[in-house]
Amino acid sequence: MRTSGVVIAGLSLALVATNAFWYNKLLGWSHAVEISGYEYRAERAGSKAARKLLPALARPDLTRNDIVAMSLRLDPSARLVEGNRVTWVGALGFQFDDAGRLADVQQRSAGVID
Repeated sequence: MRTSGVVIAGLSLALVATNAFWYNKLLGWSHAVEISGYEYRAERAGSKAARKLLPALARPDLTRNDIVAMSLRLDPSARLVEGNRVTWVGALGFQFDDAGRLADVQQRSAGVID
């Protein structure tokens, strides 16, 4: 009778340990899925903004003020943030050269998008 009690206690301990192991794995997977969702939303926001602006940005005579005004007109809810040589309008960042012409377009990282 004593050995059956030891076996039951051992199996119970093993069951608790495996449950803790799989709970930890599940927690890690759910975190990875959540991070993927953030990244997807950030990529989608940048992609949508870029598709709206693409026809307007194809003109080479546009200045910084023209591009920012068009960006804000196409997405009125976007926030305008002046950064380190980059002007952020929503999810897109515009970098201009010394003459005020568009030099580069960037996209915000996933951690920054609301």
